[in-house]
Amino acid sequence: MGCSLAGRLAIIARGLGSLERVAGSGYDRLYRYIIILGPISRVFLLRRDLISRLYGGNILVVPSSYDDVAIYVNLRRSGYSICRGDIMYRDLGIVCLERGEDLWGRIAYPHDGVFKLIFTEDLDPMDRSIFSISYRSNPGRDFILISHGVSQPSGLVLGIWPSIRIDPRCEALAMIDVEEARMDIDLEIIDKGIIYRLGASILKDYGSPVENIK
Repeated sequence: MGCSLAGRLAIIARGLGSLERVAGSGYDRLYRYIIILGPISRVFLLRRDLISRLYGGNILVVPSSYDDVAIYVNLRRSGYSICRGDIMYRDLGIVCLERGEDLWGRIAYPHDGVFKLIFTEDLDPMDRSIFSISYRSNPGRDFILISHGVSQPSGLVLGIWPSIRIDPRCEALAMIDVEEARMDIDLEIIDKGIIYRLGASILKDYGSPVENIK
C-alpha cells in the first residue's frame, strides 16, 4: 500500500442512522473518502438534505440491486458519483461488481499497485465449500472485499483476505485507517437498535491479523 494513502483512509456508511452520525460527528471531514452503500432509497426520499450536507458533497455511492434504478439516475443528475464497474476514485481503486459477476480474476492475481475496495452483492468466495484458487496477492495490502448483498452474518473476517460482511437488513459504519506498519478496520453494525462493534488490525508488510476484537 502506497504511503500516499496513509492516514484516515475511508469511511463506508449504510443506512439513515449511520449517515446522520457521519454528518453530525465530523467524520466526513476527517476521512479522505466517503462511500455511501446502498440501499439508499429511504435516505434519498426522507433525508436527501443529509447527503448534501456531507463535506463538499464529495462522496461516492455504491448501488444496491435492492433499490429502484431511478434513485441512482436522480442522484447522478444531482452530481453524485455512482460506482459502476472498476473505477479510480482519486488515488483509491473501487470495484463495484454486478450481482452474479465473477470476481475470481479480481482477487487471484497480483494487482497493479493500486489499493482497492471491492464491493460485491454475492457471497464471499471464502464461504464456498469448494475453494480452489491460487491466491497470489498480499492480504491487507492489495484490497478489502466488502460483501453486502446476501443474508449472511455481519462482521469482519480475516482469512485469506480481509472481508467486511454487511447484512442488507442492517445499518453499518466501517472506518478504515492506514498507519505506517498496519491497517485498522473498525465496524459498527446496527441491528434492531442494538449496536455491535468489531475491530481488526492487519500488518501491512505481511497481511497477517494482529488482533480481532469484538
